[in-house]
Amino acid sequence: SFEYAFIGSFEDPATAKEIALAMYSRGVDVIQTAAAKSQLGVIEAANETGNLVIGDVADNVDMYPEGYAGYLGVSFSANVIEACKLLAEGNYPAGDHGYMSLANGGYYIPWEAVERLATNNPDRADKVAEAVALGKDLEAQLLAGDITVDFNVETPVAHEGTEAPAAPSAEGMQIVLIGNQRFGDQGPMDDMAFGLDQCVEQYGFEIKKLESESAAEHEEDVRAMAREGYDLIMTTFPPMT
Repeated sequence: SFEYAFIGSFEDPATAKEIALAMYSRGVDVIQTAAAKSQLGVIEAANETGNLVIGDVADNVDMYPEGYAGYLGVSFSANVIEACKLLAEGNYPAGDHGYMSLANGGYYIPWEAVERLATNNPDRADKVAEAVALGKDLEAQLLAGDITVDFNVETPVAHEGTEAPAAPSAEGMQIVLIGNQRFGDQGPMDDMAFGLDQCVEQYGFEIKKLESESAAEHEEDVRAMAREGYDLIMTTFPPMT
C-alpha cells in the first residue's frame, strides 16, 4: 500500500517534517520526496524515527547515512544547458515544449547512492544488491526502448500565425534565469544556477539570476528582463510559468 501528501511549498521543511512524522507513525516504511528544500524536514523525520527516506535532486546522505536510500536524480542544470546549446547553434525551438528523460540526461539514477545504503547497513546488503540488479536491468530496458512508460507527452498547440524569431549570434548573448524560489536551496534552484554557470563556460553567454518570490511581481520581472534585451528568459516553477 502507499499514501502521499502535498506540502504546498518547496521551502517549508518544518511542515514537511510534521507530515513525514505522521506518515511514519502510521507505519510507512519509506518516503520518496519530490520537495526540493522541504525534503530536509522529511530526512530529519526519518532520522528521528529510524525509517528509510529517498530524497530528490541533491545528495543529502550526510544528514542520515544509516537510512538515506538514495535520491531521485533530476538534472535541472541539463535542461538549462540544453536550452543554451540550442540557442548557440541557432536551433532554439521557440514555442515548442521539450521533454527531459534518462536518454538526454534530464534524469539519472545515482546507483552509488543506493549501494551506499548497503555499506552503511550490512544487514541490508543482500536486499540492496537485489534491488540494484533489478533496477539496472529495468534502466537498460528503458534506454533501449524495450519498456514504454505511458504518460501524456502531447505538445501544447501554439497559436496560429506565430513564427519563431531568427536566432541571434551566440556571441554576446544574454541569458537570465528568474526563479520564484530562493537560490541556495541545495536543490533544483541551485542545480539550475549551476547549469547557467556552465553556459558561461561552454558558450560565453552573459548571465543573470533573479529571484521573483511574489506572484504579483512575476509578470513585471519577466517584462523588465525583456525590456533590458535579454535573448533568453528562463523561468522556474508554477505559477510563474
